[in-house]
Amino acid sequence: MENVLEGLQPNSNLKKLCISCYRGSKFSTWMKDLLLPNLVEISLENCRSYEHLPPLGKLPHLKVLVLTGSEFYGDGTIVFPSLESLELCDMTNLEEWRIVNGKESFPHLSTLLIAGCSRLEEFPIIPSVTSFTIRRSNAKLLCSVKNLTLLSFLAIEDFNKLTLLPDVLLRNHKMLVSLRIYYLCELESLANQFNSLSALKYLEISYCNKLQSLPEGIQKLCCLQSLHILCCYRFASFQMFGFGGLSSLRKLWIEKCEAFCSLSEGIQYLTALEELCLDKCPELISLPEGIRHLTNLRTLQL
Repeated sequence: MENVLEGLQPNSNLKKLCISCYRGSKFSTWMKDLLLPNLVEISLENCRSYEHLPPLGKLPHLKVLVLTGSEFYGDGTIVFPSLESLELCDMTNLEEWRIVNGKESFPHLSTLLIAGCSRLEEFPIIPSVTSFTIRRSNAKLLCSVKNLTLLSFLAIEDFNKLTLLPDVLLRNHKMLVSLRIYYLCELESLANQFNSLSALKYLEISYCNKLQSLPEGIQKLCCLQSLHILCCYRFASFQMFGFGGLSSLRKLWIEKCEAFCSLSEGIQYLTALEELCLDKCPELISLPEGIRHLTNLRTLQL
């Protein structure tokens, strides 16, 4: 297997390389010796037998690195001077990801995705990351999110056993614009999660089957423009709080929430609201009188 890959040495001007289902334990000489200095994108998919990654961090132009279904072992020396996007997917044996002190690592990394890394409990501080998706991984990783202080996009997806989010999760994210919470089937509460998200514009909560209401802290989201609640089957109403602080809200979508039965009378304070969707909510039998005051409302979907 190694000999076959050795004989496939591409031209040194190659910019994109994908190796899938490689069963050898060692990579070719032309990869280990970095004879492809112009590589911009590398994808290693389901290469489960190799023992060490090549020193990819020394590739000066590498911007996108995708590692899927593989284990890697590092000595902490890779720095990735141009890398902008990194995906770590289904790396079930990965236990540690560290950066050597005193070395600048991932200086341009802006997009990070971690999925299916069940043993990884933390990741290093990478200040440049602005977009982070975490999916189907060790819940302890969520505590490291607090260190990504420049985040503008955060997606938390597919944590089936998580009942509460860590209190520290969203404390340091004053630049967060978009938040997606998806398939947290056991999530019961979002208490204390929205108090400091002063820049948040887009909030989507989907398939959180045990979530019954939103916390009062949502009233502090004065920049929120879009709120989408989908398939939260026990979500019943907004009666616990008004809408007084949501002066920028333009879109309110509540879909397939079987227990949803009531809008707050405070809906009249949503003066910027343009779209209201209350779709497939069989327990909702009436609308509040305050809906008459929504002079900017253009779309009403029931």
